[in-house]
Amino acid sequence: MTDSIPSNIAPDGPPDAERLMALRHYHVWDTASEASFDHITELASHVLDMPIAAINLIGADRQWPKSCVGLEAESMSLDNAICNTTIETPEVLTIPDLRADDRFADKSFVQDEPKVQFYMGAPLITHDGHRLGALCVMDHTPRHPTSHDEETLARLAQVVIDELEQRAAERKKHAVLEAIGEAFYTVDTQWGITYVNDKAAEHWGESPKALRGRVVWELLSDTERVALEPTLRSAQREQTSLQTVYEDPEADCWYRVHVHPFEQGLSVYVHDITEQQAVAHERNLLAKAVEQLNEAVLITEAEPLDPPGPPIVYVNPAFEEMTGYTFNEAKGKTPRILQGPETDRAVLEVLRAHLERGQPWEGETVNYRKDGTPYTVQWNIAPVRNEEDTCTHWVSVQQDVTERNRRETALRQQRNLLSQTQRIAGAWELDVQANSLSWTEKVYRIHEVDPDTPVTVHKALSFYSDDARTRLQEALDRCIRTGETYDLELQLTTAKGNACWVRTVGGVIDRDDEGTVIRVGGALQDITERKEAIEALVTAKEKAEEMSRLKTAFLANMSHEIRTPLTSVIGFSDVLMSLDLPERARKCTTLIHKAGRRLLNTLNSVLDLSQLQADAMTLHPAEFDAASVLRSTVRMQRRQADEGVVCLDVHAPEEPVPVVLDQTAFERVVTHLVDNAVKFSSEGETVTVQLQASDQQLQLDVQDTGIGIDADFLPHLFDAFKQESTGDARAYEGNGLGLAITKRLVDLMGGSIRVESIKGEGTTFYVEWPRWKTEPGE
Repeated sequence: MTDSIPSNIAPDGPPDAERLMALRHYHVWDTASEASFDHITELASHVLDMPIAAINLIGADRQWPKSCVGLEAESMSLDNAICNTTIETPEVLTIPDLRADDRFADKSFVQDEPKVQFYMGAPLITHDGHRLGALCVMDHTPRHPTSHDEETLARLAQVVIDELEQRAAERKKHAVLEAIGEAFYTVDTQWGITYVNDKAAEHWGESPKALRGRVVWELLSDTERVALEPTLRSAQREQTSLQTVYEDPEADCWYRVHVHPFEQGLSVYVHDITEQQAVAHERNLLAKAVEQLNEAVLITEAEPLDPPGPPIVYVNPAFEEMTGYTFNEAKGKTPRILQGPETDRAVLEVLRAHLERGQPWEGETVNYRKDGTPYTVQWNIAPVRNEEDTCTHWVSVQQDVTERNRRETALRQQRNLLSQTQRIAGAWELDVQANSLSWTEKVYRIHEVDPDTPVTVHKALSFYSDDARTRLQEALDRCIRTGETYDLELQLTTAKGNACWVRTVGGVIDRDDEGTVIRVGGALQDITERKEAIEALVTAKEKAEEMSRLKTAFLANMSHEIRTPLTSVIGFSDVLMSLDLPERARKCTTLIHKAGRRLLNTLNSVLDLSQLQADAMTLHPAEFDAASVLRSTVRMQRRQADEGVVCLDVHAPEEPVPVVLDQTAFERVVTHLVDNAVKFSSEGETVTVQLQASDQQLQLDVQDTGIGIDADFLPHLFDAFKQESTGDARAYEGNGLGLAITKRLVDLMGGSIRVESIKGEGTTFYVEWPRWKTEPGE
């Protein structure tokens, strides 16, 4: 039978090749007996009171006992091995009587000596799931072990695995220490050598075995002891990691020693840095040679060319000044710290190609200083090679050419500007050193001066008024001093006394080798007609504004003159409609009332639109309850809806919806949209008004199931006086101003409005406002 006591439970066994590879990993197959494993089998035999106990490992074609108690240890074929069956289950395999088990009854070890009748085995399963064999106990008579016995055997099997894992870890540690490539040894708290790798043994000229147990001070030369003893003693005393560098003159070598304390003593790593010290010495010489240069010098290692790039090993003071990076900040970084968004990747690719071929390179690109300021740098990069012609470093000499390039670009732009300007105007040129001025024929004509007349700077300036002359003189002086281009519009009086306006442009034409301006020039254009046209436009604009003011005043006066009698007409018609009049009189009174209301609405709309177009309407945002105001505003539209037998539904939150907007403008928007929806809805149709609010937004939706809007008319929907149905035969009344006013009011309130419509199905307007013109509660 198979019991349920688990032993290092693992998934189904991996392929046998992997299991055998794992078995080889532990280096126990076909090895001599070892006390550590014998102790476990003896303990299993004693604790479980079994005459036979064994640690059996399963190979490719046989079972081999690593340890055995009560039997002579020998291999057997897998066909005859019970443990080969044990490894196929993750649980303890218990067979109380082998003679009663068809699988094993005819086996030789059951029928013949040692005539085993009872078997209990726990599979040996590694932490990564490989089944290596089994720890088993056997007896010559049938047995019925308890669950505690099975659990004990499973725990002892785990002890076997732990022993295997510990041995593997020790071998791995040894392999790692030998693979370090540098001398390594450990000492105990009494300074005795406890471990030494082959490299350290080679240094001392003895085998690792001969060195173990020796006192370290006996092995160190006088030079080594003077250099290392203080460091080793301090590391042990302070229990902290330390390092030191020393030179061994006898061996002509330099060493860097790292000392790390651990519970049993100290570990010591000895690195031979002779070659590094030689390179550092050469670098120091190179640094002293270049640190006085005005150009920036940057030295990197040769590799890697792939990201992150070769590390920087040296920069001179000129580099520090140019980039803002100190040597300590740049050291160990790569030149990529100087790159940024405007660095030309194509230039870097060309540079990379030269570096891969080990060739020098010269070019320009944009770099960035430590503070993020871009600058243009000119590079000269060359390889540094050793005796084997191998590139070991790259040296780059760099120069900030930002200002030089800016001057050259400005000069090209100025020349181009002058060239383009001279095509439509006259040109002039001033030799600064000789103080000699020359004009083209066009400039002479503008000044109404004979072309044969010599002209000086003083004479040229005399054509301008005092104020204009001062501005031009200052601009010319600044151009000569700083290279700044100027573009002025000034008034002058010609030689014949005629006033005219001119545009004068000036800039640098040439500089000497030191950058000093030696020639300036420019263009002169007669812009009198343009100035007169501008003055005419200004006059026309002022006249238009005056006409707008007159229109507004006229509309205001007419509003008063029309409103007064119109109010009376509407008021008396309301009184008459409340009386018990004959049917014909009632119809006439109703027509009078509707016509009066329509005329009043038209008048109000025209006045509103006039104010909005003239930017004369001022809003007064204040806090109010949008839900309550919406309900009261729509309530006033119910009479119109009831007359048309249109269902008017309002959906707004029951709780207050505080907003900070102009309440009057909000009411007008609601009125216009609801009025429009009711007007274009037929009997029995529905108009739905919905108000929604988020933390920052207020949304008003007005939906009708009316006639809808043609898609071609939608772009003109908010134009003043525009209606889809026009002419005397139009089906619906209106002046075409409601939606135009609505759009302007929404925009003025900082909101937005949009519309969706399907012809014959209905229309929905969506209006959104910010809820707070100021912070809530202010």
